[in-house]
Amino acid sequence: MDGTPHRGFHVEEGAYETYARNLDPVGDEVRGAGSKHLEPNTDLDGDGFSAMGGESGFTGAYVGRMRALQDRIGKLGGAWQQMGDAARRTRANYDGVEAEHEATMGRIGRELG
Repeated sequence: MDGTPHRGFHVEEGAYETYARNLDPVGDEVRGAGSKHLEPNTDLDGDGFSAMGGESGFTGAYVGRMRALQDRIGKLGGAWQQMGDAARRTRANYDGVEAEHEATMGRIGRELG
C-alpha cells in the first residue's frame, strides 16, 4: 500500500482464514452435540416406559422424533462446515481479483507513464 486510505471493499489480511478457522470447531461441536445428547434417546429397548410405549406407539414416535432431530443437528453442523469452506473459497477468489486489479493498474500506469 502507498499509505492512502482504503476506498471501496477491503479485507484485512488473514480475516477469511481466521473466520474459517473459528467456524470449523463450531460445526464439529454442533454435530457432536447431536450424537452426545440425542443418540442415546434413539434406542429405548428395556427402558421403563418401552413396554407400554411400544404398545401405544409412543416409543416409536419418540425414537423417530429423536432420530429426526439428530439428523437435523447433523445437517446444521455440516452447514457450519460449508460456511468455513465458503470463506476459504472467497479468500482464494479475492486474491485472484486483487492480483488482476493490481496487474491492470500497473499496465495502465505504464501506458500513461
